[in-house]
Amino acid sequence: KKRVGVNLTHGAYKKYENAVTVFLKHISRDKPLSSITNSVIKNFLAELNQIYVQSTVCGIMTKIKTIITYAIDNDKLKVNPFSNVKYSRGSKDIEYLTEDEIQRIIDKDMPNERMENVKELALFQMATGLAYIDMASLEQSDIKEIDGTFYIKKKRHKTGTEFTAVILPFGVDILKKNSFNLNVISNQKLNSYLKELQTLCNVRTGADGEQQLEFHSHLFRKTYGSYLLNRGVRIEAVQRALGHSSVKITQQVYAALRTRTLVNEVQAVLDGTAQELGRLSRTEPVSETGKIYRAELVKNTDI
Repeated sequence: KKRVGVNLTHGAYKKYENAVTVFLKHISRDKPLSSITNSVIKNFLAELNQIYVQSTVCGIMTKIKTIITYAIDNDKLKVNPFSNVKYSRGSKDIEYLTEDEIQRIIDKDMPNERMENVKELALFQMATGLAYIDMASLEQSDIKEIDGTFYIKKKRHKTGTEFTAVILPFGVDILKKNSFNLNVISNQKLNSYLKELQTLCNVRTGADGEQQLEFHSHLFRKTYGSYLLNRGVRIEAVQRALGHSSVKITQQVYAALRTRTLVNEVQAVLDGTAQELGRLSRTEPVSETGKIYRAELVKNTDI
């Protein structure tokens, strides 16, 4: 708890607290730490797998392992009970808005000032990849400009990792409209109003009004990352733009998207190659387009 405000956020501390609460339901409080054996951890993992989805299981196990490691480092525990215990977060398709859906939101006129502000906040997250807390704490001094290109340089509230996010053009328009001072409402209100925004813009809403994709502020952060990757930005640059502490995190989150992008790029290369093969009998040189495709493939798939 002493780390809160130093190198741990209150939100992260609460997640550790919740993980401990779950763990204590599966062990006896009266027994010493040494009673936490390898079999206890494996049984705990098996029980978690019956209750929670894989990502939640991984989150709980990782936090308990961190606490156990601390106990070992401070001679409170002699044997590591996590030895040979394996678990993974798993992978799932990344959810994000397409460029057509972003444009639909940009073009949609809002019925009142409240929803116009909600629309602008949503679009600004899509244009910057900022998490809500980083958008709420954004200051004018965080916004820089080089040769007409605006970008944000600051540290993530969650991890303290510095990031540099280039602001997409429609985000710059929003900043200029608001004199570089956004009217950020509470996260709870924003997420509530986003459902209304989704209905107004008719984005993935069925004929019966049922929403096939839930609008929330973190969706827009992922939309920014997906937009960059789909446009061919290297994974290392996307990591720096989103402020991920490791490129492995970016790779895990966007793994499915990168697979689709890779397939599209390879297909483009193959299509270009097929066209060139038809010309080889006429001894014509390989086109510059074919060279560019190959260069982009090498550049963008270097994981």
